[in-house]
Amino acid sequence: MVPEPFRSAVIPLVDARIGAGLRARTVTPEAVYDTYGWGHPDAAVIQELVADLTTEGNLRYLLLVGDTSPHPDRAWDVAAPSVPTAWVRTMHVGATPSDYALATGGTGGPLVAVGRLPVRTVKDLETVIRKTLAWRSSDRLLLVSDDEPAFASLTERLAQVRATGVTIDAGQADARSDILRWLGQGPGVLVYTGHGSMALLGDEKLLVFEDGANWRHPAVVATWSCLCASFAHPDYASLAEAWLLAPGGVAALVGPTGETTTGEQSAMALAFQEAVAGGAPIGDAMVRAWEASNSENSRHGFVLLGDPALQPMPRTAAGDSGD
Repeated sequence: MVPEPFRSAVIPLVDARIGAGLRARTVTPEAVYDTYGWGHPDAAVIQELVADLTTEGNLRYLLLVGDTSPHPDRAWDVAAPSVPTAWVRTMHVGATPSDYALATGGTGGPLVAVGRLPVRTVKDLETVIRKTLAWRSSDRLLLVSDDEPAFASLTERLAQVRATGVTIDAGQADARSDILRWLGQGPGVLVYTGHGSMALLGDEKLLVFEDGANWRHPAVVATWSCLCASFAHPDYASLAEAWLLAPGGVAALVGPTGETTTGEQSAMALAFQEAVAGGAPIGDAMVRAWEASNSENSRHGFVLLGDPALQPMPRTAAGDSGD
């Protein structure tokens, strides 16, 4: 779903996905509003679109190109190059932006993989598209754990899914330097478990808002944390947005828009890791994670910022591509 001002900039990605064997097309939010919502912008009409296209067709991926309104109760500016999200009340932070709710089509579970590029300008969109098209799946894997037992335990379980990765604990000397060194050595997949906020990961500032601008090679990142992917804040960009819009930084990121506990996140994290390690596209891995979750707070509170068709890691002999 692409607002009209962004349509020409997204064509290279559409062409690339068609060239890779997918069927793809663009549709403007206005066309969806007119068809399903009497011309009124509303997240519910996107749910209707998803329900319709999965019932009548074979919709697999939905990419939302545009930022969203930070005000869940205010009318949407139809002229803005934006795409609404759903707002769901969660236990820990109240109203939480939830693209998962769009993916359900109003049903009880995810029907499609939804990704979002939270861009406000054509220049930002071109930056993200360039990184997306340049991405090649990588078998480099880094697992980073904050220094508390619950985080370390989940990281150990994630490491068992694919034993070829490198693990760094926040309690290690020079942990931040080691992470940045790894990121500077080439593209790879980084998985973080621990405390987080809109500006940083880890109480020790393992990674911060500004780091994405300094990465020479893009990474795909999963953050089992809190708040760092909150893309709808009215006053501040989140760490995830900054990394995604940086020339280096991330090509795609899975992360939280709200707050949940490690216990609530664990089932999602393991399902996501198993799918990615087997070579599934990131959107399919996100659907597996949503399906595996035993927490409504986590399902609604985690989002994919990036193209759902992007493939983080190569397929393994026993892997599942998500087809």
